Amino acid sequence: MSFVFKGGSKLDPFGKEGLSNLMTSLLDEGTENFTGSKFKLFLKENGIKISYSTTKERIDGTFQVIKSQMQQGFWALNETINKAIFGIDEIERVKTQIEASIKFDQSDISSIASDKFNEKYSK
Repeated sequence: MSFVFKGGSKLDPFGKEGLSNLMTSLLDEGTENFTGSKFKLFLKENGIKISYSTTKERIDGTFQVIKSQMQQGFWALNETINKAIFGIDEIERVKTQIEASIKFDQSDISSIASDKFNEKYSK
């Protein structure tokens, strides 16, 4: 299942660009009922995949679960949407991961070429 929420990076406050990307990256890093590592183990053990991403205009989500674990799957999806916690340690760790990814993309020739192409032809 795929789903969309209104929002996205266009709503990031001035000076806090990337905030919606950080938020979506943190949605599976812990909830009121699970630490991040226990939540990821729960997903794996129950055949559940949940992911989020940010575009300029929206927050995209995808959800997959094996049929026999559907109840656990929807419970886990609810956890990420309604009970996510944003702990300081998780925020710092994910920010470091995002920064490393950005640095990699800035030095990766195919990412640079893609960015240049998008700059030229996305107007």
